[in-house]
Amino acid sequence: MTRRRHDRHQGRRDGDDWSTVSRAGHYGTDTSHGSPEVKITALLSYNTRHDGSGIVVELHGDMDLATAPQLLDVLQDALNRDDAVTVDLGAVDFIDSSGVGALVAADSYGTAKGARLALCGLSEPAKRTIQILGLDATLTVRT
Repeated sequence: MTRRRHDRHQGRRDGDDWSTVSRAGHYGTDTSHGSPEVKITALLSYNTRHDGSGIVVELHGDMDLATAPQLLDVLQDALNRDDAVTVDLGAVDFIDSSGVGALVAADSYGTAKGARLALCGLSEPAKRTIQILGLDATLTVRT
């Protein structure tokens, strides 16, 4: 049986409904079991802004294998520019182990630099993943 992941962003153009910088990545191709080739893509958009206490990185979309490297770059860049970074996960639709790995790596990077990374506004998928993995006890999560 072939599993296919529905792309929730099909038909969405970069920049629709919010002013962000978008990055689409190739997730993979499924040609198993003689099925037709299916290209799976993922999309993660982000917006950075300053608030009174540091940099806020707002994420929209999927945190997965295709987007994790770019996500880590964005978070490390923010941690290089400020010692307090908050990641708003309120509009995250999907998060897998690669997305979690990017958050953990960014937190470790910040700690080594003497900077703080915090998560806020967790969407249900993000909240469920963070809680199941017990990361709410190791990462700073603001409610």
